Amino acid sequence: MAVVKNRPIVAVLRAMEVGGKEIYPLNQRDSLNAAQGSALRLDRAKGKKWSVKSDVMDGMPVVVVTRIA
Repeated sequence: MAVVKNRPIVAVLRAMEVGGKEIYPLNQRDSLNAAQGSALRLDRAKGKKWSVKSDVMDGMPVVVVTRIA
């Protein structure tokens, strides 16, 4: 089973290409949502969008972030 570790959020999301996916541990879900609402607000104003969904991979709860625009 692959272990998904905590890592930076804002820098990774800003660097994502449309259609790109990143996987974070479930314990970073609140931080991901907060980053979208605050730190990334200027990026969202320029048209960037992300989808944040909970999932289970290899029996481990994770959050999958997809850049959709």
